Amino acid sequence: TIMVEAKSRQENKAKAGEADQWYLKAVQAQAFLRYKQHRFQEALADFLIFERLAGPSAELCENMGHTYNTLGMLEEAEKKFKESLALMDRPEAPAKSRSNRGGVLLGLGLVKDRRGQTQEGLESLEEALKFYRGRFKGSKHSLVAKTLMSIGHAQQKLMRLKKAEQSFE
Repeated sequence: TIMVEAKSRQENKAKAGEADQWYLKAVQAQAFLRYKQHRFQEALADFLIFERLAGPSAELCENMGHTYNTLGMLEEAEKKFKESLALMDRPEAPAKSRSNRGGVLLGLGLVKDRRGQTQEGLESLEEALKFYRGRFKGSKHSLVAKTLMSIGHAQQKLMRLKKAEQSFE
């Protein structure tokens, strides 16, 4: 009851442009908690409230993209991943927002593959791999391995078996 009342008050304040920072932090924390608990529909509802109150950000759009993907809402997921990339690419975007470009590209590639656009998805996956290899300076890292596995599966779907095998190795 307290959270419902606070939510109502804060949404009214937000309409007037006065969203309380503590309330925003609570909504954001609740969204992440619900996501980690696999309560994806509820997490999405919280992310949507947060977006309405605070506006979009590269990080929020990425989180929403992953949530939509998990829920099988692939068109919405693709839109959010693309929005995240667009926000990252703005000149005034903080450097921090660009730090997970690989995760956004990986998510976008997987969504495109799930939508039957495997070649386009592969292009995003390869861009993610390039990002991660640069970020980790060629060292072995689980994100590089995860991306290579996704590339291998895409190559396999495209019947490029030799390239798939190379990625899996």
